[in-house]
Amino acid sequence: MKTIDVKTTQNVVITYELASFKERFFAWFIDSLIKSIAVSIFVFLAFVVFEIDIEEVLIVYMICTVFVTVTFYSLLFEALWHGQTPGKAILGIKVMKVNGRQTVFYDHLVRWIFRILDIYLSAGIFGSIVLLSNTRNQRLGDLLSNTCVIKLSKKNTSVTLKQLLELDSRISYEPVYLQIKNFREEDIVLIKQTLDRYQRFRNQGHKEALHELADKMADRLNLGKEETNNPTNFLKTLIRDYVVLTR
Repeated sequence: MKTIDVKTTQNVVITYELASFKERFFAWFIDSLIKSIAVSIFVFLAFVVFEIDIEEVLIVYMICTVFVTVTFYSLLFEALWHGQTPGKAILGIKVMKVNGRQTVFYDHLVRWIFRILDIYLSAGIFGSIVLLSNTRNQRLGDLLSNTCVIKLSKKNTSVTLKQLLELDSRISYEPVYLQIKNFREEDIVLIKQTLDRYQRFRNQGHKEALHELADKMADRLNLGKEETNNPTNFLKTLIRDYVVLTR
């Protein structure tokens, strides 16, 4: 199992599991199947439903449907679906920048252009060789766009707000830090991830990350350093306060 470590703006390291060659292949296979079905539907509509018999009209129709579907399928879906195609979504994988940031259209454009060499001109052999020969499971398009494909699974350290809301919180609980309700959901998820990683791997690096994150949160809340003498309890309190104040 290959992983990639991403350092957030709070200098907290989050580990993601990389999508394997098999997962990426099956995602491509599903996408190819979907494209084939779409093309079959367009051809059926042209000859059976619309009964197009004018050559010029048929050519325009095929270009606007079949050509666009086959050619721009992956580019449009990844750009609009935040790094996922239907095949990737079904397999639970997505494209991400290696620095953890959200991909932009240019990243997907570069990946799409080099699919020609990675997949089509070499029947997938070139892309497979490059992918299997590097530590981040990147094909050439990934290397040039500085992206990778990660797994969106429970094995990763990602946490959703829904999971946070499942935390035990008594009705009688009185929030301590009322300002926390103005924070973003992503901030609270980051706190939960950092706590989880520290509890799983109690080493010096994660301990320092925990203290640093607690100090940054205290600064944003305009609190004194004494509030973070016990960073674990402090961060847990922030999570519970957020849940109670925003649910």
